[in-house]
Amino acid sequence: MSQIDFKYKTDERLPWRETGLYGLQWFMISVPLVIILGQVGGGIHYPHNPQLQLLYLQKLFFVTGATMLLQLIWGHKLPIIVGPASVLLIGIIANSTTAMIRQPLFIRLWPCVDWGLSVLGAWGMVGRLTALFTPCISGIVLLLIAFTMLPTVLNFITAGPDFSFAHGVFAFCLLFAILLSQRMLPDLLRSTVVIWALLAGSGFYYLWFQPAPPLAVDPVHIGSAWQAVSFTFDIDLNMLISLLFCFIALMANDVGSIQTTANLLNSTAAGKRTKRGLIITGLGNAMAGMFGVLGPVNYSLSTGVIISSRCACRSCQLSIPILASTPLV
Repeated sequence: MSQIDFKYKTDERLPWRETGLYGLQWFMISVPLVIILGQVGGGIHYPHNPQLQLLYLQKLFFVTGATMLLQLIWGHKLPIIVGPASVLLIGIIANSTTAMIRQPLFIRLWPCVDWGLSVLGAWGMVGRLTALFTPCISGIVLLLIAFTMLPTVLNFITAGPDFSFAHGVFAFCLLFAILLSQRMLPDLLRSTVVIWALLAGSGFYYLWFQPAPPLAVDPVHIGSAWQAVSFTFDIDLNMLISLLFCFIALMANDVGSIQTTANLLNSTAAGKRTKRGLIITGLGNAMAGMFGVLGPVNYSLSTGVIISSRCACRSCQLSIPILASTPLV
């Protein structure tokens, strides 16, 4: 990896045209990830209220954009995608009770766990904990996350009132096409396969089944999200232990993403970057707790995008938080 000849370095300033093009590439990769996990989280919180689900998505975009901006300016300062943590979604699915849905902040147990994550980063205790996560254990954890989310994914496919055998065939064919694309496409297209699957899959779905257009939802202004911010919290020991393990897995994922990207770019002071990045991740999760949405994490797929585009400039990503923090969902 150290021998890769990058076209643009980490702190290099690009012309406005290149900045816009590379920023659009990052934006197209980031947005589907937020929407997909946000739909799952919003559906759990507000299963019968599309307007509140839209508000959930808007708050999630705001928290994700703000966290990414802090990471690029004061955190690890590396071109890494920030998005909702699926491992936290697992904890929410496993503990989704009526009391939790009534009080979203209770799910996040802010500030007990979120601030603890920042403290671990500030005290430099990350290395001792992440040493427990060998490649074998990390691989098993990632597989466990996928298998735990499988019932939720299947419910999204089969829960519709008009589900038929043809819908199942369509879902299987689309899944097979995505897996085949991940295997055969070049690196750049492979990094953006999610957005192409959304565009092509939606197009084929509407052409094949010709469903009724979805009902329009009244817009929700992002300013109303501040009214939902709460500073009260309660503690449930069972949930605290469950989320504690989720945050340990999140921390290992976060540290791995930062260190892998730093080594790829031959960045100096990788330890300091990891420390600052983990602090910002903890603060971002605390902010997510106040808004009652999924907490953010640094995504490891960023290295694939950097290698395929040979652009390691972090300034290209500054357009993502600006767009993501606006109520455009």
